Amino acid sequence: MSSCYRGEKDMGKIRLAIFAGFLGVLVFLTVFYLILGSPSTETPPPSTPSVQLGGSLEDNIKLALGEKKGISTEKIDIQFYVSTENQDLIAAGAVIDNRGSVLLFYDSISREVSICLDAEAENEEIAAAWAICSQITSEWSGKKLVPHGFSKVEDQNAYHFMYVDDYLPEWTKWSMGMAMINMDNQEITWVSSF
Repeated sequence: MSSCYRGEKDMGKIRLAIFAGFLGVLVFLTVFYLILGSPSTETPPPSTPSVQLGGSLEDNIKLALGEKKGISTEKIDIQFYVSTENQDLIAAGAVIDNRGSVLLFYDSISREVSICLDAEAENEEIAAAWAICSQITSEWSGKKLVPHGFSKVEDQNAYHFMYVDDYLPEWTKWSMGMAMINMDNQEITWVSSF
């Protein structure tokens, strides 16, 4: 009789642990959705065909972002850019000076930038990991990563980090995921993409 009771107590602990894990994942995904889930719900003004006033689209995005942040365009690397459902609105990911990341929408008519995510390395160790990760091509999209949210892996020379690697206009959301970088051999372990 006592062994059955003990088994029921153990099952209760297991159920509680599973529930706590599920709740943790749910909270994590909710925070990601709230931060990066969908662009502004404002309806953009009616547009006319996009006209570039000089340089490439990438150069124009760099110029607008540089003006918005007050930095030189030489410090900006555009990792990817994609037309959204509104062809004049471009979703882009950029790395700033190999120690910061920006997700933005660029309006090719007004030539203005709306920033969705602006993250920066907290210290030099994270900046070193950031610089390496920003040169990595995503296993999922084939585009360069826009890394952010680095956290040290306990007892290892490694970091977990989040990344954005694309914009999906058909779903009006950023494509993102999680990975780990081993700083000893600069090897990436892909954890998930969502």
